[in-house]
Amino acid sequence: MPRRLRIALILASLGCTAGACARSCPPPAQPAPAERSATAATAKRAFSMRPYYLALLRRGPKWTAEQDQETRRVSEAHMAHIEEMARRGVLVVAGPFDPGPGAAADAPAGLFLFDVENRERAVELAESDPGVKAGRFSVEVLTWYGPAGLTYDGR
Repeated sequence: MPRRLRIALILASLGCTAGACARSCPPPAQPAPAERSATAATAKRAFSMRPYYLALLRRGPKWTAEQDQETRRVSEAHMAHIEEMARRGVLVVAGPFDPGPGAAADAPAGLFLFDVENRERAVELAESDPGVKAGRFSVEVLTWYGPAGLTYDGR
């Protein structure tokens, strides 16, 4: 499958996941009739798109499924890096892919979605990941436009 098609499918699935969540959540309480038109106008004005930065992690040149002391150390450092970026508010979401058995050597391994000021900052954050530094992952950063205010609950 061509790389651009894979990326398009990944982004489409992110949109579908968000849509499924929206459909499964209970509807908000309805305002009184006099408030409805003002609420609808505010909601229309409030929605806007903005850039985020999607870091697509792929299996890198030193990828291995084998677990030894070094791969566990890198994995723990990778997870600590994710937690630190989330704590600082620059990481919106992160997670692994399951490429399945017989996947390509450079199969997608996971993603980071950054909420930072520019692509250069997203590249800096992604490339500072211990898994990327160790060669277990390679990274490609793309600009993605999504709804303003995309975030985890409680943030």
